[in-house]
Amino acid sequence: MVRTSITARSLKSSELKERNNLYDDVTLIALGNVIYDTDEYFQRKIRRYVSERFHMSLREVQEMDFLDVLREYYESKMGDMDEEELYDLALKLVRPEILEERANKEDAYTQEAEKEEQERIKKGESLLSHIKKQKKQSSKKKKAPPPQPEAEPVFEEPEIKKDYSDFKDTFTNAELASMDDNVLEDLVNPKDK
Repeated sequence: MVRTSITARSLKSSELKERNNLYDDVTLIALGNVIYDTDEYFQRKIRRYVSERFHMSLREVQEMDFLDVLREYYESKMGDMDEEELYDLALKLVRPEILEERANKEDAYTQEAEKEEQERIKKGESLLSHIKKQKKQSSKKKKAPPPQPEAEPVFEEPEIKKDYSDFKDTFTNAELASMDDNVLEDLVNPKDK
């Protein structure tokens, strides 16, 4: 769409005098801006939305930097979206080919369903009997689901190795008798250090 700006300055003063009605002239200008979706119209529309949404005077919003106003507008709109809508918007902006692939799959499915429906109608088969027949066929065709690939870990856990080579697990009576009570307690109830 080509954006064109229609302003009061772009109308010749003779044209304004001929119409002799300021209200009609301004209405025509506004109509042209809306129809052609001009940049000026877009900016004013966004500023009006932010003014209404955040209960600010239009004058305050007009004094704000337009990038700040635009950010407020988009954040406000996105805040009202559910997760699926946000995901689709992100795909549209970052990976549009995924959305295109999804749309192609949906189109192919719709075309296949329409083709099957036309065949069913040609055969004169009722919808109920067709559904029952498909249900029987699908129950016969059911297979075990394909094995799922093992999920990769999100992060690698460090391998902790403990060396027990110097740990003695058997003691003579003489060794036990010579041990301090604290050492014996640690042997019986080891504490993580």
